[in-house]
Amino acid sequence: MPSILKKNQTQNDMIATSGDEIRIWESNQNENYKLKCELKSTNKPNVNSPITSFDWNLSKQNVIGTSSVDTICTLFDVEKKIPVTQLVAHEKEVYDFCFNKNGQLFATAGGDSCVRTFDIRDLAHYMNAFENKNSTPFLRVVWNHENENLLATIMYESSEIIIIDLRYPNILYEKLINHELNVNAISWSPNFSQYICSGGEDGRVLLWDLVSESSENILNSLIEPSFMYEIDEPINNIYWNFPFENSIIISFGNKFQILKL
Repeated sequence: MPSILKKNQTQNDMIATSGDEIRIWESNQNENYKLKCELKSTNKPNVNSPITSFDWNLSKQNVIGTSSVDTICTLFDVEKKIPVTQLVAHEKEVYDFCFNKNGQLFATAGGDSCVRTFDIRDLAHYMNAFENKNSTPFLRVVWNHENENLLATIMYESSEIIIIDLRYPNILYEKLINHELNVNAISWSPNFSQYICSGGEDGRVLLWDLVSESSENILNSLIEPSFMYEIDEPINNIYWNFPFENSIIISFGNKFQILKL
């Protein structure tokens, strides 16, 4: 799905899309979108590596971060239209990238079986938040914006969702198991820290409540999904709408649906 950045009322909305480069589209007064700029990690012709993921920095809205298959993550200044920081984030492909809520940290998921976090104020160091001992790549990582200790991640050809608590790196905090086939996408609730949704090859959308109504302990064992929606096609992507927290958007095939919770 394209990523949409809605700025304040005096500025135009912008949409970012990715391929071999990031393209920024800006709306005009007629609500039509025109190409604002193309962001490339290098000025050399025909050498851009495909971008696997990107995320807006919501605290510094002129900054967008990307990951790519060449092991590199890049931070771009959208207004200046240039890369401002590049670093080798993993030993193999970087499959996903996301900022935390205040925009000072970002997390990455790598083909080297690691989920890592970086501080943009000190990129010489990183933390291995979680490492998979069986060498399976991590494909997706999402940051909980209401509880910034929590990350969720999924692995290649896995039906499980792994929850990581950054206070206890490299320790499995919780595992969510209820998909019958591979999980393709995950998304935290934008307003409530205990809710996360997932979509998979089995056509299922599952909503998980990580806090038991009968206990204050977060992430107890054997969590069952609190909501399920099922279709006949694999779900490719899922997005929990903001600011309308009762709406989840799913994409499958050449379609999308909006689910009301």
